[in-house]
Amino acid sequence: MPSFNSLGSALAALRNRLDDAMWERHLNIRTSGRMDVDRPDSVPYSTFAYHSINRVLDRLELQPGDVLVDIGCGMGRVTCAAALRPMQRVIGIDVDAALCQQARENTERMRGGVTPIEIIQVPAEEFDYTAAAALFMFNPFNYATLRKVLAAVTRSGRGDEGSLRLAYVNPRCESVLAESGAFERYDHWPLARGSRLKFAVSYWRLKRGHSPRGLVEDRSLHSLRADPADQ
Repeated sequence: MPSFNSLGSALAALRNRLDDAMWERHLNIRTSGRMDVDRPDSVPYSTFAYHSINRVLDRLELQPGDVLVDIGCGMGRVTCAAALRPMQRVIGIDVDAALCQQARENTERMRGGVTPIEIIQVPAEEFDYTAAAALFMFNPFNYATLRKVLAAVTRSGRGDEGSLRLAYVNPRCESVLAESGAFERYDHWPLARGSRLKFAVSYWRLKRGHSPRGLVEDRSLHSLRADPADQ
């Protein structure tokens, strides 16, 4: 007989699946599935439940003047969900051409959006984050790429304390953020049995002074030493 905890987890997963199907119909998009990304250090595309996406977007406290960048946007689920909220712009970036094409198709046919969406095919470490006020990241890559991305964010990000926020879902490489010295964690949602949250979420913000003019290069961001988890 299944335990109470396993039954609770199964019910939570079922609720997520039903809720996801409802959201996909409501938005008129298709984002489910799993897809490998043909790039070293990348993590396969998969989805995060809409229920949890909306909770995370709430916690980011998005404002009408904000630009949100969805790093590793895949087919555009988070990008489309974010565009239901009034902001200046939502930008989805991904290195994979096929995923970007599907994201564009989804954004073109989605219903209910109130914020302009842009999908850009680009390696995350090469994107200019100057306009970004908030970042969303669902574990799209491993340690080596994350170091490069953080360096790019730090070079172009906002230097006033707390103005650039990052939500990191399934934060298996978050030690890189802590080591960088440029970011501080201000919240963390751990996994709990029976919860509808399938992955832990950590929230970070760029520290004061880490702007294009005030950047202090951190050797941990540019180290050529391989991380043990990359082996």
